[in-house]
Amino acid sequence: MVLAIPISFVPIFLPILGALWTLITGNPFMLFLTRVKKFGMVTLMAILSGLLMGLTGMGYWGVPLGLVFGLLGDLILFCGILSTEIHCFLGGR
Repeated sequence: MVLAIPISFVPIFLPILGALWTLITGNPFMLFLTRVKKFGMVTLMAILSGLLMGLTGMGYWGVPLGLVFGLLGDLILFCGILSTEIHCFLGGR
């Protein structure tokens, strides 16, 4: 997070910030998915991620898109058909 704030001030580094954000938050999110047992936790994580991206200068689109795609991920994960690999892949597990 500390590294992402100065990068967002230089416009040429904004595309790099998206890749950096994926590297920073990808591993904690995969660990988070191993512990998720309730519906809505992925949506909450996506909204918080959108808020943090908004604070680092990426715009306000992270919160509404986090809500939409977080709900979509929750629906895929918790619809009860996680027995196949394709559903696990689509849901983020």
